[in-house]
Amino acid sequence: MEIYNDIQDINLNEDSVVTIGNFDGVHLGHQRLIEKAIDIEKEKGYKSLLLTFENHPCGFLNKHNIRLIMTRKDKHQVVSDMGIKVFVSLTFDEYISSLEPEEFVSEILIKKLHAKEVVVGYDFRFGKDRKGDINQFSHMAEKYGFNLNIIDPVEMENEKISSSLIRKKISTGDVKGASELLGRPYYVSGKVVHGKRFGRTIGFPTLNLEIDENILLPKPGVYYTNVEIEGKTYKAATNIGFNPTVNGDRLSLESHVIDYSNDVYGKSVKIIFLSRLRDEVKFSSIEGLKNQLKQDVEKIKNLFTCNMQYDTIKIGD
Repeated sequence: MEIYNDIQDINLNEDSVVTIGNFDGVHLGHQRLIEKAIDIEKEKGYKSLLLTFENHPCGFLNKHNIRLIMTRKDKHQVVSDMGIKVFVSLTFDEYISSLEPEEFVSEILIKKLHAKEVVVGYDFRFGKDRKGDINQFSHMAEKYGFNLNIIDPVEMENEKISSSLIRKKISTGDVKGASELLGRPYYVSGKVVHGKRFGRTIGFPTLNLEIDENILLPKPGVYYTNVEIEGKTYKAATNIGFNPTVNGDRLSLESHVIDYSNDVYGKSVKIIFLSRLRDEVKFSSIEGLKNQLKQDVEKIKNLFTCNMQYDTIKIGD
């Protein structure tokens, strides 16, 4: 997949089918847009291109930071796996935000991206002050000679799937709900860094992750997770919080990988969230913390065993 982060660097020599959006999380609704673009590519031979933004446009316009569901690298991987050939991620800045709707179409979609087909969601808006709507876009499609494909919302349990809904579920600790809306397990990724090594002193060594500050983390607490290390998956208890029992003062993500002791400092790992076990608790003693951690690990082992048995029954049926 070709990747561009500056509109001036793009030098396409062929016509394209362009899908546009924030694509944060690449959830089931986003996937519908991408699948449509891929279908058009196969049918008409246009090069599939995804146009998105490095930062969230609403965050720029409203002057506040919107934490994201996934990193740029993870988004690249998911989109590439789906079959997109060109990934264009622009910084939403003064220049982009000042473009009138028709300027956006003529200068970017037509001159730079050679769009012959465009795929957007039903509520897509564009141009300065978000003045451009679907009706205006349809008229511009006729004027500039491209076909506009409008994708209806994807719903689950009578709710429209959106990145904001997924962020809400993550923020409340509903990682199962987030996974359902994403259409794949919800995860965060990061590099393993040195921590205070307190867990090691009480028999529960942890992997401490350095997480991009722009990434949204689940509600503080303890989670049943899988940890993917160098292509292999291990079950784990993951704590997000401030370690109140030992007077911690910084939000951290730490995973105790069960029956694993290899040195992975400096390596990138993926934490796949399966379910929430409990809130973070301040214990009156280190012994109380140790006893609770033992219970957490035992519960995870039991959950893992139950899931394995359930999968076997399903396969057998």
